[in-house]
Amino acid sequence: KVFWLLVIFCSAGAALYLLQDTVDNFISYTTKINIVDRSADLKEAYFPSVVVCNISPLRKSFIYWIHDQLQNYGWNNVSKTDVFNLIGRQFFKTKNDEISQEDSNLLDFILDSQFFEEYFKNFLSEMSQVSAPNLSKTEIFFYNEANNLEEDLGPYNNLTKRIYHENFLHEIAGQWRVGQMIPFLMWNGMDPRDPANKTGVYFQTGFGTSYGVCSWITPFFRMPEPGYETELGNLPRGALNGENNGLSLLLDAETYDYGNGFYGLGERAG
Repeated sequence: KVFWLLVIFCSAGAALYLLQDTVDNFISYTTKINIVDRSADLKEAYFPSVVVCNISPLRKSFIYWIHDQLQNYGWNNVSKTDVFNLIGRQFFKTKNDEISQEDSNLLDFILDSQFFEEYFKNFLSEMSQVSAPNLSKTEIFFYNEANNLEEDLGPYNNLTKRIYHENFLHEIAGQWRVGQMIPFLMWNGMDPRDPANKTGVYFQTGFGTSYGVCSWITPFFRMPEPGYETELGNLPRGALNGENNGLSLLLDAETYDYGNGFYGLGERAG
């Protein structure tokens, strides 16, 4: 009994000692705080780029048009829902997505068809005539994919037309025509009256994404040298605060002729 009493007393004493030591450490503990100034010199800062996307990737009339064309070519067993699901899948597909042989044959027929080729040529003609939006107090470097297609994809012919059709399916199917979303743009960067600090904007009128047609805007604190306007990884640093700064956009958010079924409609900027 004496032995076990000694064990209990020793254990209790050790527990009290450890408890007191823990409390002392807690009371005497200090918090170390490192304060870092998160503000940077504006001369070293970039004014952020802006991407504006519509959230209406598929036009109802486009789906109906493809369905009508398929009916003319004898695809009577294909419904409008089948066409919607087939085209819609192209917006969200990944490399690991599987497609049935039947759907693959239908997609091949659509993209290789004469009616789709004629439709694409009309679209390309419209796209090549898109002009920059109205601007105020700034100059613009206007990038239009239609003017750089042959350099990127090669000449349009029977060998390359399938690549063209696949690459521009998002733009063709989208509700907004390329160049319609942003009718007015104003950038109040550096004072444009100062020739040494000429301001400007890189504006890509439209490119296809799973949201539909998007536009890319990068304000220039100082216009790059000619030929370097598209090298956005090497932007000139610098921005101003106050009234000599700020990007203003007028957006056309009209929604109509949409094929519902993905998510909410409207526009998204980021």
